[in-house]
Amino acid sequence: MVCHDSAKAAEPVTASTQVNPATKAAVFDYQLAPGDVISVEVFAEPELSKDYTVDESGSISFSLVGEIPVIGLRTKQIEASLKKRLEKGYLVNPKVSVTVKSYRAVYINGQVRSPNGYPYVPGMTVRKLISIAGGFTERASRSRIFVIADSAGANEKPKKIKLDATVRPGDIISVEESFF
Repeated sequence: MVCHDSAKAAEPVTASTQVNPATKAAVFDYQLAPGDVISVEVFAEPELSKDYTVDESGSISFSLVGEIPVIGLRTKQIEASLKKRLEKGYLVNPKVSVTVKSYRAVYINGQVRSPNGYPYVPGMTVRKLISIAGGFTERASRSRIFVIADSAGANEKPKKIKLDATVRPGDIISVEESFF
């Protein structure tokens, strides 16, 4: 299973942000899910420009227009939806920009020194996540590492993943114990 990349959620990913070319397409094709934080900017409307967390239902509550479903949408799709809604009796030709400010956490458990959830950042690989989690324990298997993708169904079985594979927000990585 392949996933996104990086290590800390510090700044929004925008067209001007430097992104590894191998992951650029994946980052800009990102679909939102609960727990993600987006920054919405409406030009010349500071009271409408703020950060929104995608709630458990997959929506944000936007001033003037109410609940907007955003789960599974890309930032450009949200921009178009907000523009359309704001044009209906609120603003004339609104200019809307949406960026991902922070992604939902990625989780690691098993044979690492500090199993936990960690902030996702574009460019994160399994190897980087293991480093953030304090590295392997003495009993860790370096070849028996599995992922349950956040997009997987409830009955999805873990899939083997390599150290240099990218990780996506919400993924759960498990490092198994070595038998030797």
